[in-house]
Amino acid sequence: MSFLKQFTLPVKGLSLGRSSFKYEIGNEFFEHFENSEIEKANIQLILEIEKQSRMLVLDFKIHGKIQTQCDRCLDEFDLEIENHQKLYVKTGNEESDENDDMIIITENEHEFNIAQFVYEFVNLSLPIKKVHGNNKEGKSLCNNEMLNKLKNYSVNDDKKIDPRWDKLKDLM
Repeated sequence: MSFLKQFTLPVKGLSLGRSSFKYEIGNEFFEHFENSEIEKANIQLILEIEKQSRMLVLDFKIHGKIQTQCDRCLDEFDLEIENHQKLYVKTGNEESDENDDMIIITENEHEFNIAQFVYEFVNLSLPIKKVHGNNKEGKSLCNNEMLNKLKNYSVNDDKKIDPRWDKLKDLM
C-alpha cells in the first residue's frame, strides 16, 4: 500500500486555483491491484487540479503503452492508449460515490487517494478487441503462422453439416 501513497493528494494543502502533477505509471502500479489484466505498462499521467472553495476538479490525461495479448493471434504486443477523464470531488456532510464522475468527501478529509481512479481510467482506455494494427501496406501485423492455423479450423461451407442439426430444423 505504501507504493500507492504517492497517489494521495493533500486536499487541505492545495491552494485555490490550478495545480499540476505528473506521474509515471509502470508495472509496479498494476501489481497492487488484484486480477489486473495489465502487467506491463509505460504510462504518463498528467493530473491538473482546479481547487475551488468547496470542490476539486481533477482532469486526468493518460497517455502511453501497455503490453497486452492480441485477441486474434495471441502474440504479445504494445498497445497505445490515451484517455481524458474528469472527476469532481466535493466536500459535504457524508461521503458518497453514487455518481460516476463525482465523489463527495467529508470536510474532515485532509487527503484523497486517486490510485483506484487511475487504475479504472487506464482500463477504460483499453479497446474491447485488442489486435495488432496493420503495416503501411495495410497487411495485418498478426502472427501469420497462427492465422493460418485458425483458417484450418474455421467453418467452411464445403463441410457436411451434422444431420442432427437438420432434424432440429424440422421442429420449427
